[in-house]
Amino acid sequence: EVVLDELLMGSNKFFIRVGSGGCTAKGSFKVDVKKEEGLTPKAPRYVLTIKRIKVDECKAIVDNGTLILFDMEKDLGIKGDFIYSLTNPVYSSSRVQPTDESLLSTIEKSLKLAE
Repeated sequence: EVVLDELLMGSNKFFIRVGSGGCTAKGSFKVDVKKEEGLTPKAPRYVLTIKRIKVDECKAIVDNGTLILFDMEKDLGIKGDFIYSLTNPVYSSSRVQPTDESLLSTIEKSLKLAE
């Protein structure tokens, strides 16, 4: 099971941040896609599970892990009207402290600028 350091989901893309020893990249993972009945027949639900397929055996120190973007259409072939969810757990902030480069910190800064 891949436990995510961060997860940011948008309408047709999502970002994950995962721990890395220096050799983790998008190709280190596959996304299992399970199609289910959705809100309407024209808007199915997709349940996604991220699985690691390549072990990262590198020994670099990567404090913030690796940030990876998945595009629903380009990477998973999912387009049109749909809803989706991910089954992977996400670490709490007590384990993964937000840094200036974290997704959460970036969004919080943006919202403060808009006030």
